[in-house]
Amino acid sequence: KIEIPKTFGGKKAYQKIIKNLGKYEGFGPDFATKKIKNGIFENSFDFLDYRRNSKTYINSITKNWGWNRRDWSQDNCTEFYTFYRMLNFKYAQALLRESIIYGINRLLMRLSIDCKIVMKGVPSSKKILKLRKKMDLGQISFNDISDKVQT
Repeated sequence: KIEIPKTFGGKKAYQKIIKNLGKYEGFGPDFATKKIKNGIFENSFDFLDYRRNSKTYINSITKNWGWNRRDWSQDNCTEFYTFYRMLNFKYAQALLRESIIYGINRLLMRLSIDCKIVMKGVPSSKKILKLRKKMDLGQISFNDISDKVQT
């Protein structure tokens, strides 16, 4: 059995995030996109404002995961925050990876299969936390961070 790590609130917190991701619809709400599809163009709805609010909302509900929506632009955020979010995402990936490997290894042991899966060449969750701490203290450059977490 593999579960969402408790660090991220477990299964219930994950399900809540997934549910909340559906709050904003694609390019705009149905009523506005339907009007455009029907050739009705009104100035009463601000799509840019809607998109900005959507991004802000998604960033806030996924902040612990560091998810960037596959958007590495630095619009409306600093370079420090971009790297902080990246480290959070790498940390989440590492924790999930470690949780999955732990679960598989437990299964192998339960099945009396004499082998163990070990990951090499990828940063551990502990290493990523240390990098984030160094970044917080200004002891490491953004280039060094990138070099140490890219896999």
